[in-house]
Amino acid sequence: MALMTSQDRTELMAGLLLSFTSVPLLRRCMKCGSSGNIEWHHVCGRNHDYKFLAGERGHVVPLCRTCHRGRWGIHKALAQARIDLHYTVDQNERNQRAWRAFLVFLWWLDERLPDSKQQTA
Repeated sequence: MALMTSQDRTELMAGLLLSFTSVPLLRRCMKCGSSGNIEWHHVCGRNHDYKFLAGERGHVVPLCRTCHRGRWGIHKALAQARIDLHYTVDQNERNQRAWRAFLVFLWWLDERLPDSKQQTA
């Protein structure tokens, strides 16, 4: 299976930034291109303001289970960046957390996969 090219990833990231609705319709992992065990990731955090940056629905993107919750997954990156994904009543704090989660997601998406993941993808 082919990995996503840098150009593909850039187009997907641009789609996120511009709120294109076609991005969530993909059935392949945005990170590695896998089509198995797809889960949906809330880019700005499920408990944060779903209208912040993302319109009415919020942004969800397809990720395989490994890229979503695995050793090198986005949830590990969010934890390492100390992004609190829990709900808070403070609207400003939720907006800050959503923005930070979004920025970490963009950084994580652009990072190169470890060699072990590339060989299995």
